[in-house]
Amino acid sequence: MWQVQKFTGTGGEIMAWNGTVTLGALYTGGGLKTACGLTRICFQRHIIPANIPSFITKHQNLSDGIQKSLADAGWYNYATFCREADGLVITYAETKAETYTEAVESLKKSNFEKLYSAEFGLDATTIESELKHYFYLGSNQEGQESTTATNKTWEPQASTAPATTSNGLNRVCFHMKFEAQDLAQYLKDHETVWPEMQKALVETGWHNYSLFYREDGFAVGYFETDAGFKEACERMDHKEVNKIWQDAMSKYTPSKSTPLDAAGPLTPVCYIGNDK
Repeated sequence: MWQVQKFTGTGGEIMAWNGTVTLGALYTGGGLKTACGLTRICFQRHIIPANIPSFITKHQNLSDGIQKSLADAGWYNYATFCREADGLVITYAETKAETYTEAVESLKKSNFEKLYSAEFGLDATTIESELKHYFYLGSNQEGQESTTATNKTWEPQASTAPATTSNGLNRVCFHMKFEAQDLAQYLKDHETVWPEMQKALVETGWHNYSLFYREDGFAVGYFETDAGFKEACERMDHKEVNKIWQDAMSKYTPSKSTPLDAAGPLTPVCYIGNDK
């Protein structure tokens, strides 16, 4: 049975979706780790748009050496997506490191940087910039809070093309934009997302759901679902609480449209992990 996501701190007053105020015990802000203690990270890079087709093809057939170096560095559930129009590339991963900076340092100590640079002609650890984690919502289904298995004996993947999780869920990533001057309040609103909104997301198949942001208001979301981005959004459209939440969040978007109306899906590029 679904349960509201609990807050591990001291709690405080929380405004519920119907206007009532209660002493809160829920927390949906950034920094929450996976069930097996991994840190969720996200970073971006830009590729020349004309090179995106080649970039995608190469990443769907990454060498055993690159795959192993990621595992050696403690990187799991590594999924990359892109926006083909302008070459934006977004990567989500779960790592044994405590921070993004520490995770990058672990790559430098492995053979990943050398192998990746040789294969792509790119510096694998200096061209990225971090997007900060500001929201997380888990799942009510056992085994779907995190599909990552960190204790499994490493084996190379025959293909690193986009793949479903071990539970058969699709990995989805999308982008959004918010007003930078209102970012502090927008982030605060996501620390205590209404229990009814949490429940609606779980019921409509939004699992292992995280949001990340840049200081200029650009944001991306990553989640795992039995549907695609469009269908997952359509399911939420039927939830009354979502309509109220989206209207409440619209004041933070440049167009004053709802966040999901202004959102756009990213194209899956590759997946490297060990949950199969």
